[in-house]
Amino acid sequence: MLSTLQLSADLFFVKALLPDAADSGYYTANQNIARIPYFAFTGAAFVLLPSISRSVSRDQVEQTRELIRRSMRYVLLLLVPSTLLISATSAQILQILYGEDYAPAAESLSLLVVGLGFVTIFGLLSNILSGAGRPRLPMTLAGLGLLITALSCTVLVPWLGLTGAALATALGGLFSMVVAALAVYRQFRGVVPIRSLLRIALAAVPTYLLATSIPATILFLPILYVASLAGYLLVLTAVGELRQQDWRWAQDTLLARLPPGTRFTPRDPR
Repeated sequence: MLSTLQLSADLFFVKALLPDAADSGYYTANQNIARIPYFAFTGAAFVLLPSISRSVSRDQVEQTRELIRRSMRYVLLLLVPSTLLISATSAQILQILYGEDYAPAAESLSLLVVGLGFVTIFGLLSNILSGAGRPRLPMTLAGLGLLITALSCTVLVPWLGLTGAALATALGGLFSMVVAALAVYRQFRGVVPIRSLLRIALAAVPTYLLATSIPATILFLPILYVASLAGYLLVLTAVGELRQQDWRWAQDTLLARLPPGTRFTPRDPR
């Protein structure tokens, strides 16, 4: 319940504090787009819950730690580029889905999708903590994150408008995510390998810069996405973050529904 409110509390304050009804329409459109990564990765959180609960009940500490690190790593590998690409091309996405009249919402969408990315990671960490027998902590953190969002909205929305609402959501989500990550690390001594986190960040920077530096038209947007993702994967492979087992995992899960002739297994560069 509280996690759901984290996704929509900002819209309530936009409606209450901004006099122009068009702002509510803009922000509703933003939420519909920014929630795409959240709902895409919600399934991973529910799948992880019983696995964590089972390994904790069997006192399999090392197995639990490895499950957490592997799950968080794969989620970040997929969530980071998808979030950044939506953020970088917010204006084009709004134009495609809602028309040019929604151009004023682009700046706030760029920030909102990052904030909901924090909420997405928090949701995954919450399921880890719940599976470990600590369901009250995620509820408390969700409530505190919601409180931070609400208090921030009262200050930022009158000042910055839609961007203020998005920033408030990002602040609340960031708080919940960071504290939940610290709690998971304290209990299991592992969230995501630091080396992997740094490599993902290293690959994400040129991906975002490429997407923002090239003025893509609507027709050119798919090509920009493909080029940006290809660059992201190349950097990850070059720095040794993507290995043969990762490509096998992608083929067995993400590409499982593709026709056999379209599947591929790149060679390990090392």
